[in-house]
Amino acid sequence: MWAAGTDRVANAIDDYDWEALRGGGFVALDPTDGRVRVSGRFSEELAWGTGGVPLALVPGRLCGIGRRGELYTFDTRDGAPLSTSAPIADDSLGIAHAAAAGDRILYGFNRGGYRLHAIRSAVVSRGGSS
Repeated sequence: MWAAGTDRVANAIDDYDWEALRGGGFVALDPTDGRVRVSGRFSEELAWGTGGVPLALVPGRLCGIGRRGELYTFDTRDGAPLSTSAPIADDSLGIAHAAAAGDRILYGFNRGGYRLHAIRSAVVSRGGSS
């Protein structure tokens, strides 16, 4: 079972101040005994936000979507960062929503015209981007 989230903050953050959500991390738990199997930190600026899930899981990779549309990949065996794609925008696109669907990762944002983006999961598994 996988779980992820932003860093805990000392001061309350307005639920609508998405740009203030920073860092965070992830963990994979063994569902049979609850032990941590993999964990890692996000130094990247993922596109966190209320109701947004900027992560998708594909075989061998945890994929995170950055504020400017970058795709970050992490190894599911040890949590190590693997690759980063170029951004698709010059400024923040807001909250990301990502999902694995068939042979693709689909992702979109609450800014930038609500455009849906896709990348083949086979490309992600090789560590590249398209």
